[in-house]
Amino acid sequence: MHVDHVTPARGSWSVSSAPLQSHAPLFTDAFAKANTTMFPPIDHHKTNLFFFFSFFFQLLLFSLGSLL
Repeated sequence: MHVDHVTPARGSWSVSSAPLQSHAPLFTDAFAKANTTMFPPIDHHKTNLFFFFSFFFQLLLFSLGSLL
């Protein structure tokens, strides 16, 4: 689904990206320490993608809902 023409309402980017920014240090910290006992590489990659796509989908729904 290609929606680059949708512009979210004013202020919705900062509100929606706040949880993503709070999760980002945890992900980068785990990558930097290379903690393979807690996070196997494949599992951690899948959870990273899951968080990214769930936040992106949430942002997409929020921006589409604000246009209605």
